[in-house]
Amino acid sequence: MDRRKALINMSLSAAGISLSASLIAALGSCESKKQLSYKALTFSAEEDALLQELVELIIPTTDTPGAKAAGVNQYIDRVLSMVSDAPEKEGFVSGLETIDILSQKQFGQTFLKLSQEDQIKLLQQLESESQTAKGGSFFSLLKSMTIYGYYTSEIGASQELMYVHATGTYDGDIPYSEVGKNYY
Repeated sequence: MDRRKALINMSLSAAGISLSASLIAALGSCESKKQLSYKALTFSAEEDALLQELVELIIPTTDTPGAKAAGVNQYIDRVLSMVSDAPEKEGFVSGLETIDILSQKQFGQTFLKLSQEDQIKLLQQLESESQTAKGGSFFSLLKSMTIYGYYTSEIGASQELMYVHATGTYDGDIPYSEVGKNYY
């Protein structure tokens, strides 16, 4: 390649890079619209509302958004609809129904109508029962899917774990107290 062609190619590359950076900046400055309402693929509207409350109780909003804000219910719904087979889906829906049945037996009303204190009591009971159940339980599956869905979401990774995509140079000799919650 001669020098003239090389100079033309370099200038075109530089123009392309600056143009793409300008385009990215322009698109990044656009306001995103509010998230459209989500129509569940596996659950009814009532089951989805119950699932939203359950995941929020497992990972509640504190100084960072909780599982409901991260859309963990949508993650669980998509996993069940796209990956799980029919018996697994039915088992999960049955687990949601069981929570309402237990709530009716113990407190006389559905789970969503309970006070947060009573909801937590019921979940603590399910947690203790899941530790003795052979082969796992609905609650342990719900909890693990909630945790995985939350910490792999943008909110969970960037705000809770403070994940930084481009961390710069590696320095393996930093005291943990300076790093905080970051992980690499």
